[in-house]
Amino acid sequence: TKPDVPEGMFTVTYKSGVAGQKDIVVYARTAVKVAQNTFTYEGHVFGYWTNANSIKVKVGTDLTATTVLTANWYEKNDKGEITIPGNPDGSTVIKPDPTDPTNPDKQPKVDEDGNVKVPEGGEVEKKPNGGTITLPEGGVVITPSGEIKVPDKNGNIVDPSNPGTLPTDYF
Repeated sequence: TKPDVPEGMFTVTYKSGVAGQKDIVVYARTAVKVAQNTFTYEGHVFGYWTNANSIKVKVGTDLTATTVLTANWYEKNDKGEITIPGNPDGSTVIKPDPTDPTNPDKQPKVDEDGNVKVPEGGEVEKKPNGGTITLPEGGVVITPSGEIKVPDKNGNIVDPSNPGTLPTDYF
């Protein structure tokens, strides 16, 4: 059983999403910033937090009411490949540069939004029915839903359905 929350306070509960790990509960009276993940999960890398409504909540976001956050994970194997599960077309596997797979600069990395950045020379494989794409220049971002987004020369994400338009957040 959870202890009662004192009057005038709220809680932020962090759940690992992994069996056997204890929740972390923070009691607060004023805004609390969402913390970095401190949980570990063998063979996985942290992707992002979601709330009880399955909405992504970014690290650093101010919370002012009782909230439960659950860690979302991507599989990461000993070859450095990161797998984003559960999108409608199957999983998406982001692979390091096959010519230098142990080089940390050639490994896929997860950003604060749960996107996976494809390294220079890295590959993206769509499973079960897709093929493999090799990306010599890297920089491509794979979203948590498995969508492939390609940045323009300035690093802005371009809408792939309308490549002649500026990104929605472009000023």
